[in-house]
Amino acid sequence: MNLKTTKTECNIGLSIKIIKMNKTKTTLIDLILYSLLLIATPFIMLQNYLQLSIAYFSRTSFSIGSISIPYILIIALAIILFVFFKFRKLLNKKKVFALIFIVFLILIGHSVSDFYLNMKFYDLQQNWHYLAYSIFSFLMCRYCKTKKFLPNKIILKTLIIAVSLSTFDEIFQLFLSSRTFDISDISKDLWGAVIGIVFVFFIVENGSVLKTNTKIHHKKLNDYLKNPFSAIFYSLILSFVFLLISSVLSELKYLFIALIITLSLFGIIFLIIHYFQYKAFKRFFTIFFIIAIIAQIAFFIKYKNKNIVYNANGITVYKGLFIPYFDVLIKPSGCFRLVDKKQIFNKTDISTVFDYSPDIILIGRGIHGRGGEGLPAPYEVQFLFNPKSKKMVQVINLKNKQACAEYNKLKNEGKNVVFIIHNTD
Repeated sequence: MNLKTTKTECNIGLSIKIIKMNKTKTTLIDLILYSLLLIATPFIMLQNYLQLSIAYFSRTSFSIGSISIPYILIIALAIILFVFFKFRKLLNKKKVFALIFIVFLILIGHSVSDFYLNMKFYDLQQNWHYLAYSIFSFLMCRYCKTKKFLPNKIILKTLIIAVSLSTFDEIFQLFLSSRTFDISDISKDLWGAVIGIVFVFFIVENGSVLKTNTKIHHKKLNDYLKNPFSAIFYSLILSFVFLLISSVLSELKYLFIALIITLSLFGIIFLIIHYFQYKAFKRFFTIFFIIAIIAQIAFFIKYKNKNIVYNANGITVYKGLFIPYFDVLIKPSGCFRLVDKKQIFNKTDISTVFDYSPDIILIGRGIHGRGGEGLPAPYEVQFLFNPKSKKMVQVINLKNKQACAEYNKLKNEGKNVVFIIHNTD
């Protein structure tokens, strides 16, 4: 009897071991196949003209009166409602807040990246990066769990492999016609991977990382990587800084600079947060921050009516605000934003600028006049038709010194002008 029991227990144990081995193999195969699909997708889309089809489908709409409603929004809403009613019994407050936070992260990504492409928040091409790499994070986390990795190691492995895959994908695209290496695509893929991690740990795992230490301060630097919550928190900061910087330095030639600026900014933010737990540093930084803010406000008040105060050597001072290195677009309202550093403008870029309905588009070609290329004619002054406002727009293309003087003159005359400054070259 005991011998039979022993044999039965051995058979059960062996069956469980086989099931676990099969589960591990299955999750690994799923992960490998999906990773290969991620890399092959750009080639498949290009060869089958799917990219243009997706772009067309994203913009196809129907009208109700004067309101235009994209079909993709209706489809997305239907999917969301279906998923909600199917899984509503599994939802709780933590999961709902996590879902809202994920939507917020997607909207942040949209507001920061691809300014000149002028994509809508529902555009499939815009959201492909977030969706594709969120799924990758889910599959990667699922596989890591079968290997019984600790949560912090799962997070780090997932993000490192996601960045590696995305970088390889961009390098691979260098060899495809009509494709380019885009740093911002890597940052969007990383942002998507972080979104996937938030989904896994706060929705699938029901906020499991909140059951451990949820502090963002640790005495030892190693503890930041050991703690799952702080690993996610600082991954969000790093990926957001990278998303922000790569959106204005997207070309391959700016890769090294983009990485240096990203790591430097993240390092500064990390050290500030880390040392903020100490009273002496907290007092020092608080005083320094207050003085810096007051000084900047004072400069802004002093020069708020001066427009471009200074421009030389890659530095622009606009209304007392210091803007180093990056290209900047000043709207007709006087507000400004950093934009992708580019020397050549295409039709899509100009079409995006047309959205501001300017009478004049002024382009600062750079210090040495190497920017401002790609316009229909190589003239300093030309006229383009704006199909959105149904009127002609004057385009003035000058070196930065002359362009800044011209901008100040036009604003003093009350002109409706958009100013794009190529802050280097």
